[in-house]
Amino acid sequence: MPDVSQVKDMVFSQATVITDRNGEELYKLFEENREYIDFTGISLNMINAIIAIEDQRYREHNGFDVMGLVRAAITKVLNPGSKLG
Repeated sequence: MPDVSQVKDMVFSQATVITDRNGEELYKLFEENREYIDFTGISLNMINAIIAIEDQRYREHNGFDVMGLVRAAITKVLNPGSKLG
């Protein structure tokens, strides 16, 4: 994982936009259609929805889930071929 201070400076591929002579968008070319938005541009409802889907206990551990790590380690020992997501 990159250092948090470096994430802001990272450059991700974005769509190439082809415009006419007046600046009107004609086409968008992309493999991955990404558009950078600042964290403040994400609504609180969206943030809460992502947390609810991904990790319901996030507010209890703030990103470092000891119970989750222990559970993953035990699962890996008992079933080496398993994948946790």
